[in-house]
Amino acid sequence: MINTQFKIQPVAAFYRLLAKSFIFILIVSLVLSTISFIVLKISLTHSLGPEGIKEMAQLIEEPSTDMMEQSKAMQTFVLKHPSLVSLIFGALILSLFFISYLFFTTQHFLKNMSLGIKNKLSLLLIPNHSYFRILLFLLLISGFLTFASGFIAISIAANPIMGIIAGLFIGSLFVRNCLLIPGLIIGEMNFSDSIKYSFQTITLGRAFKIAIFGSLIFLVLSFILSALVYFPSLIVKTASAKMYFNIVVFYLQIGCVSVGLKALFLRYGNFEEEKIAE
Repeated sequence: MINTQFKIQPVAAFYRLLAKSFIFILIVSLVLSTISFIVLKISLTHSLGPEGIKEMAQLIEEPSTDMMEQSKAMQTFVLKHPSLVSLIFGALILSLFFISYLFFTTQHFLKNMSLGIKNKLSLLLIPNHSYFRILLFLLLISGFLTFASGFIAISIAANPIMGIIAGLFIGSLFVRNCLLIPGLIIGEMNFSDSIKYSFQTITLGRAFKIAIFGSLIFLVLSFILSALVYFPSLIVKTASAKMYFNIVVFYLQIGCVSVGLKALFLRYGNFEEEKIAE
């Protein structure tokens, strides 16, 4: 059963779905943000020491208005504390685990909400094989994007026009995978079938449209989410507080993306049964 509003008013349906799931996303995001912040704080203290923490706080609290100057300051700081590189890599790996978990829990919550299933909350929070499939997908995509970024940079340096064309092509490949995650959980497909379904459903034209309108909606939501944590940041002005609030906004953004993926799955999916929005 599918709410036909996703077919005729996809943007309005997305915002409606986001409003219904926002509290759940907020709670999960706060928990993940708190764990991430504690782990990162302890790791930074151990890696940089008190003096290094003070230097990093100055870079965050008093950024230079000159981008080149700020970049040089960051490079100098990293060269002075080389252990920061391994720490950043570890933080990226941890974030992939947490992002996968947020996608997993959000998609299950959205699925149960759409079907009117009232499972215990604990059942939504326990990872299963779908979680590890999402994690595998994100690991593959991260490796692909790392390679692609270097390839695009080299292409632009050699030939700007060809570089832009290569960037658009690689971007379209990335967008055409957008139904994989909801396909795994909401569509209950296996990994290979979900990839195949996503590529067959999201054509190049749809990928371009999703990239344009999705980016605009994401920017608007990012601005709103940043505004939500702006006032608490005025009360607590420390570098640690700024770091924590930025992590919260990041996970909230991921939660919004997860809702968007479900909306796209319902928008472009070919379902046998449909029903009118209540």
